[in-house]
Amino acid sequence: MAVLEDKSARSALITEAMSLSAPMERPRLPRRFRKRDAIALVVSNVIGVGIFTTPAVIASLAPSPAAMLGIWIVGGILALAGASCYARLAALWPSAGGEYVYLSRAYGPMAGFLSGWTSLIAGFSGAVATSAVAAVIFAGRYFPTLSSNHSLFSSNFLGLTFTISYRTLGAALLIGVFAALHILSLGVGKRIQNALAVFLVGLLVVFLVRGFTAGHGTWLNYRAPHQPVAPVNFLLALIPVMFTYSGWNAAVYISEEIRAPRRSIRPILLIGTGIVVALYLALNALYLYALTPAQIRGSLNVADAAAQTLFAGRSSLITPVLILGLIGAVSAMTIAGPRVDDYLLDEV
Repeated sequence: MAVLEDKSARSALITEAMSLSAPMERPRLPRRFRKRDAIALVVSNVIGVGIFTTPAVIASLAPSPAAMLGIWIVGGILALAGASCYARLAALWPSAGGEYVYLSRAYGPMAGFLSGWTSLIAGFSGAVATSAVAAVIFAGRYFPTLSSNHSLFSSNFLGLTFTISYRTLGAALLIGVFAALHILSLGVGKRIQNALAVFLVGLLVVFLVRGFTAGHGTWLNYRAPHQPVAPVNFLLALIPVMFTYSGWNAAVYISEEIRAPRRSIRPILLIGTGIVVALYLALNALYLYALTPAQIRGSLNVADAAAQTLFAGRSSLITPVLILGLIGAVSAMTIAGPRVDDYLLDEV
């Protein structure tokens, strides 16, 4: 009798697990993303302005070269661990929507609903807007009028002031162009996204190779006097580092559209995240090769300050890299974000 009860309990558990892992009842999206498309999406979604500005914050909290690099290594390990966990979830539930699907399945529809609205309002919409505005501001170096914040139109509504300027128009236009592109032709959008990722990584590799081989840096910067780092400062420094690594999960939002998703999603997330981690560690090593921790701490744009030192005042490569990275992020988030919103609006 006890054996029969055990078998019944096991059967119930298996049935429940199968129901949880079953795909959501909705039309399936066509699988038009290859591995390289998804890897490019991860790379573009992660690399933004953070890697050029965050090191200054890290240097203020952990002014030791070893601690500075150690924090980025720990952050990279955590990002890879997160990618590995998400790979298992995406293999179990290969549906577009990311956390919305996982939280809905694991904790019920309310958890997924709240997560979806967070992504809609802040996670993607706010991030896309911020990246677009930053891209326009940096482009102002070449087109000053484009980045002008001079008010063209202003209106008050419910106590809030809405202002339209060349900067906001330029950012809105950038978002609109990529939204229209990915709506009208996903094939063309993918090729442009892949090209942006390749150019971005290529420019960063050129910057790294030139900096270490032809730049006027010194390894003596690594011998800066050791300053003990309090555990609380190490943890505080880890927060902006993790924000800079954020986006490594971008491919899960399109997992339903990836060819052979259960087999492909793990290498996609780990390779994409691994590329970013390698670039971030190399860039921070180059910053320390060019600048002392004190100089890094006093720089708003560390990459630009490092380039000024390495190339005797010439840093023309950095601004195009920043613009390209931000445009790529706008494109990537415009692809990934609507997959969450589509599920969310279906539920409303």
